[in-house]
Amino acid sequence: MNPYVGAGVSYYFLDSNPGSIENKSGIYGVAGLDFGGKASHFFVEAMWRKLDTTIALNSFNTDAKFDGVAGNAGFVWRWGA
Repeated sequence: MNPYVGAGVSYYFLDSNPGSIENKSGIYGVAGLDFGGKASHFFVEAMWRKLDTTIALNSFNTDAKFDGVAGNAGFVWRWGA
């Protein structure tokens, strides 16, 4: 078993037609666990993201938050390991 944590900054290119959404930077954190052998293993992780932007569509103009937690699970297979 191999636990891991991470954090970072990302930049989101947002687009809307019609209207506009401002491109913004966001932050994220991740924590997970992988287990298995060298050539193949499973992983599970949870990721938290924070992104605030402004949406403008004709007379509609509001601040929007795209924050939340996501879960990921999967299988990794490496050739030649």
